Order: sequence, then C-alpha cells, then structure tokens
Amino acid sequence: MWPLATISSIAATSHPAAPFTPPALDVLMLVGFLGSILTLLFWMHQRQSRSRVAALAVCLAGMAIYGFLQGAWPLGIIECVWSVSAFQRWRHKTVVHKPNTRGLWVLAESRPRLWDNESRISRMFN
Repeated sequence: MWPLATISSIAATSHPAAPFTPPALDVLMLVGFLGSILTLLFWMHQRQSRSRVAALAVCLAGMAIYGFLQGAWPLGIIECVWSVSAFQRWRHKTVVHKPNTRGLWVLAESRPRLWDNESRISRMFN
C-alpha cells in the first residue's frame, strides 16, 4: 500500500498543469505537412507511370530537406536513402503499367504463361 500513498502524495504536491497551447503554424510545419501528403499520394500511385516515380523521388528529397531543417536528422538520412532508391527506380524503369479491362493494373508487356491450359498433374509428371 505504501507505493500508492507515495504516488498520491507526489500528485498532491506537484504544480498544477499548465493549459495546453498548440504550436503556432509556421512555414516549415506547413511544408512538412504538404510534403508528407504528396509523398503518400505519389507512393500510392507510383506503379502507374515513370513520371510518378520521379515525383515520388522529388517529394522524398523534399522531406529529407525538411527533416534536416526541422532538426530530425535521422529522418533526413532515411529520406535521403529512399529518395536515391526512388531515383534509381525511375532511371531504370522501362515497363509502363496499364490498366486492363477489369480495372486491375498489369504489366504492359505481360504474356500468357505456357501452362495456363495444363493441369497440375500434367505439369508435375509431364
């Protein structure tokens, strides 16, 4: 019982809590918010075209700059690595994804598999 008594005595002698005031919206906070929203949007649609992968890489680079300016340098380092990775994917991406008639995204250069008309048993035992 004594730990409960000490906690209540500490709570009774502590200073009253100051009222919560939210931080003022400044330009840096607004840039970080918009950058994170755009990064999320371009990440969701990166498979649709090369230009969206490039836009994702630019947004990630902007988020890295925001991370360093805000003082969260681990975030800035991680965003730099992701941005470089996205730039490399943009540079090497040649296949464009196109929607098929059912609204699902498939590769434009996809071809039917050779065994689509075979049974599993005939594939196993030839």
